[in-house]
Amino acid sequence: MMWELRSIAFTRAVLAEFLATLVFVLFGLGSALNWPSAPAPSTLQIALAFGLAIGTLVQALGHVSGAHINPAVTLGCLLGSQLSLLRALFYVAAQLLGGVVGAAILHEVTPPDAREGLALNKLHNETTTGQAVTVELFLTFQLVLCIFASTDERREDNLGSPALSIGLSVAVGHLLGIRYTGCSMNPARSFAPAVVVGDFSDHWVFWVGPLIGAAAASILYNYVLFPQAKTFSERLAILKGCEPEQDWAEREARRRQSVELHSPQTLPRGMSEKVLQWLLLEGEEEEEEEDEEEEEEEEGGSQTCPCCQTPPRVVSGRAAEARSVLEDSTMQLPPREIQDGDIEEGFEGWEQGAFYPAGATDRAEGKWQKEILTLAFARAVFVEFLCTLIFVFIGLGSALKWPSALPSILQIALAFGLAIGTLVQAFGHISGAHINPAVTIAFFVGNQISLLRTLLYVVAQLVGAIAGAGILYGVTPANTRGNLAINALNNNITPGQALVVEIILTFQLAACIFASTDNRRSGVGSPALSIGLSVTVGHLVGVFWVGPILGACLASLLYFYILVPYCMNMSDRVAIIKGTYESEEEWEEQREERKKSMELTPP
Repeated sequence: MMWELRSIAFTRAVLAEFLATLVFVLFGLGSALNWPSAPAPSTLQIALAFGLAIGTLVQALGHVSGAHINPAVTLGCLLGSQLSLLRALFYVAAQLLGGVVGAAILHEVTPPDAREGLALNKLHNETTTGQAVTVELFLTFQLVLCIFASTDERREDNLGSPALSIGLSVAVGHLLGIRYTGCSMNPARSFAPAVVVGDFSDHWVFWVGPLIGAAAASILYNYVLFPQAKTFSERLAILKGCEPEQDWAEREARRRQSVELHSPQTLPRGMSEKVLQWLLLEGEEEEEEEDEEEEEEEEGGSQTCPCCQTPPRVVSGRAAEARSVLEDSTMQLPPREIQDGDIEEGFEGWEQGAFYPAGATDRAEGKWQKEILTLAFARAVFVEFLCTLIFVFIGLGSALKWPSALPSILQIALAFGLAIGTLVQAFGHISGAHINPAVTIAFFVGNQISLLRTLLYVVAQLVGAIAGAGILYGVTPANTRGNLAINALNNNITPGQALVVEIILTFQLAACIFASTDNRRSGVGSPALSIGLSVTVGHLVGVFWVGPILGACLASLLYFYILVPYCMNMSDRVAIIKGTYESEEEWEEQREERKKSMELTPP
């Protein structure tokens, strides 16, 4: 553990946390001051100031210390086995000290008639301590989830800018939380002005809520939704801050090789080579025949559809399967013992499922039953529930009519849009982050998901939305709940007019989603930001079931069947609906997962 204290990089990281928290508190609290010569700052102004400050500092210092700037985030990283206990303690101390220094500087440079209160976190609008803790818990929960997802090195999808995503997550939290507690989400931000002003009333709320929310988000992401392949001894070594060994990579490679050679899941010695060489030879002959057929077609003037350049099709062929197994040098145990006579039986045994390469899955009928039993499927359905809960909680909360102030259309639009963007960034790689029955149905119409997944997604979304609205109702003072921002026809709008508006708004949203997440495209920027802005635009312009579903389905039909169609035969489309279709990416992913599981299995 002491090696970290002797490291110059460790000292720089602690200093970076001190400076980052100092600047964050100075800018954030400064934007919330009430100046006598100007109107009180709006909720939107304060939210953008805090969010952009965080985004700027994460961009500037993230590579030095990780730019936690928040004891709750540091606790989440500690529980997620991402830093040592010693580093966590030094980070928290630096953050608290930096926050106090930043608040003190702001206090001294601000005239006396404007510094009163110094934007201290307090309970507003008859909010109880229990309601305040719940609000702070949920807001910090979504922030820490966004941080983990945006900075996860294991993700290979298009993440866009992690700094921007994290900053917008902070901003959307303030759009909801300011009217309840002034919005903390950060114990250092609350501690700093309390020390300078000397007011610690209900101060415990701004420690308990954020810390519990961060801990829950860390456990959920790192151990349930997207767990890391770390042993208990490895996690314990990280917690202790053990010095990394110089030959760790070499030792790990030797260990994995030893596990592969001695794994009980490998074929008998010599047999695997015979089987695979025979398969590769047979597969190459097939490929040569296919190449000859393609050459004949090209000579005949046939052209390949440009949409087929990267279709989501299964790459079949014995050669491809054999090569994948040769790369692994392992094969999964067959459903029966492989005998020497199987080699002479030829490829029929392979085709009948007697033995198959690691990662290959059962393509027989009834595979849809396996989909519902997989852990990945359960995680995806749960994520849809959780995403919709958070989205409804934040979105409806931003639209409440408080007695002290009314939300602007821009504030509501940004709250809904940034909430969607944050959730897509955090959960898109787990479930797709539909968060909307219209989007889910549109993906089904476009042959992107199965009927079973569609039904369970929609159910999870509806239940999550009800839960989010119920929680918001419980934490909101009675004089503010009203109708809980329910959708209604306003300004003498007829049902027909409302239907057309909802169709058009959902059409542009669904089209943006399809285009932003199309894996056939490259260089699309940040899909999460694009989708979030699309939701924002829709709220700035604008029956609650028919309109969105029709609009989403029209966008799906137009995009997937006319503008950028997938060249798939009817059997493939039916297989997708049934849930029996397996893409190349899924095949490869399952093969890699089984490979990793065998590597982690002790000999």
